[in-house]
Amino acid sequence: MSKRLFGIIVYEKEAAEYNRHYIDMYFKACEKRNIDLKLVLIERLTFLTRENEACLIYDGEKLPLPDFAVMRTNSVLLARFLELYGVHVFNNSDCIENANDKRLTYMRAQSVGLKIMDTYYSVADVRTLGDEFPLVVKSAHGAGGRSVMLAHNEEELQAAIDSISPDSPVIQKLASDVGKDLRVYFVGNEIVCAILRQSSSDFRSNYGLGGTATIYELNEDEKRLAYKAASMFDLAYAGVDFIFDNGEMVFNEVEDAVGARMVYANTDIDIVDIYVDYIQRKVGAKA
Repeated sequence: MSKRLFGIIVYEKEAAEYNRHYIDMYFKACEKRNIDLKLVLIERLTFLTRENEACLIYDGEKLPLPDFAVMRTNSVLLARFLELYGVHVFNNSDCIENANDKRLTYMRAQSVGLKIMDTYYSVADVRTLGDEFPLVVKSAHGAGGRSVMLAHNEEELQAAIDSISPDSPVIQKLASDVGKDLRVYFVGNEIVCAILRQSSSDFRSNYGLGGTATIYELNEDEKRLAYKAASMFDLAYAGVDFIFDNGEMVFNEVEDAVGARMVYANTDIDIVDIYVDYIQRKVGAKA
């Protein structure tokens, strides 16, 4: 008889409260497969090694080591701790570390030959290499369009950098096709769907910031480009984002703990169910 799987889904408390309906989808998908799932808030979790064994303490009680962990927070330390003790972690620690630091993402993108917008990491870089305003300023560890600003001159550039301190800045040339980007959803390094986001009122096209979202059919060249970007990581479930410069798709970033609101609003795809099915197959046990 096959072992019944036990997994945890890890959130920060505030994000878990906001995403309660989404979390319920994971429980529903796991229940359908006879998988036990527990929501774990990282603020209430302690993890350490005791007598050469992994020890998870949650709310003051010992928690069994899970078969898998769905990471909806970017704790590289927790991911690596679990991996060291044989837990399957989705997304893995390499993806969490590198996809959540735009500097590391862009370096890796360039190493595989992906085109990105001209990128700098300080005001000194901009002054030395000289690019024309406006410039986009991003927090290296930001997500969801937060801490992304447009600077039209050096004064605004410095103010934007100061506003995201102590995080490190990423400064980029503004793409010509403003307020438009494409998110390609991957499960298990395979394309599930693509969503085009557009905004007529903001240079950021994020759905959560009021942008519109529509299903997008990738052509073969666009698929090849998306798969090339996905090849940078072992993507259990993530979004790969592109912007458009003079009509050309340009790699923008990888969204690690990607949301699914656009998928459910615009398609009949149950992407959480697809993801949980992938997890079950990857862990290698049948319910």
